[in-house]
Formats: sequence, C-alpha cells, structure tokens
Amino acid sequence: MMQGNKIRVEPNTIVFRSPIAYRDIYGSKANVTRAKFYDALKRKEEDNSTLVVTDKAAHAKKRKLLNLVFTEKSLRASTTFMEQHIDRWHELLSEECGIDWSQPINFTPWADRLVFDILGDICFGKSFEIKEPGDNPIKEVPHAIAEAMSSIYTVRIDICQSQI
Repeated sequence: MMQGNKIRVEPNTIVFRSPIAYRDIYGSKANVTRAKFYDALKRKEEDNSTLVVTDKAAHAKKRKLLNLVFTEKSLRASTTFMEQHIDRWHELLSEECGIDWSQPINFTPWADRLVFDILGDICFGKSFEIKEPGDNPIKEVPHAIAEAMSSIYTVRIDICQSQI
C-alpha cells in the first residue's frame, strides 16, 4: 500500500521515500537505535568501528574524532588535487576508448585505481600513480585489498537471519 512518501512493502516493513525521513531516522540526533544487523558486519565481537557500533554514546565519540579530520576547510583543500586526478583519469579513459562508442570495458579496475591514487594523496601526501599506463607493481594492490576484505568480512548469515 502506498500513501504519499510511505510505502508498505511487507506487513512489518515500511519504506520512507523522503530526505527528511532519512535524516529523522538515520541522522546523528535520531531517536532510533541501530539494528542488531550491524553485528553481522563485525569480524570479531570486539570490533567497534564507526560503521558497526550500535551504542549511541560510543558512536558519538567516534564521530567526534572523525569530525576533527573531515572539516569543511580540509575537504575544500583536497578538491584541487582530486580534480587533477579526475581530469587525468578522464584523459586516460578517452585515450583508451576514443571519442566514439567503444566496446564495453570493466570499469572496476579503472575506478579502483583512481580512488587509490586520490587516497594516496589524502593519506600519504603522494599519489601511487597506478591509474597511469605502464608497469607498476602497486596496480594489483586495490584488487588484493578487495579480495582480502571479502574473505575477512564475510557476512554472518546466522546473525542476520535471527534478527528477521
């Protein structure tokens, strides 16, 4: 049943399609407790990253630390080199694909390399330049990280199922 910005998709499930509802439900001042589903994302019980912690006080403490790093000023300062990386990435894609329609390509390695170069600049003050053509042993690192993370952080289905 659909009524305005609310949709009942199952007898016990309502989906809200409104930016205000999203803020009210998921915002930092929301009067809502995170579901136990987030426990399924933990590798070990003692893992309490900002993503998975469900305790409001612990989450607020972690967010406060992150807010010190991600200020408006620091984000604005990073836009210049991010634009440079994206512009270069676009040039490389144009060279690879041409200006006309090309054969389909797998964008995953291209996007991984762009993000890895940007993060290198943000975190270490130097890009790894893995988006550039040619041999670079670091080009395999994003794929290796994704593979490792998928084996380390497998979703524990048993916890998810018990919450339904």
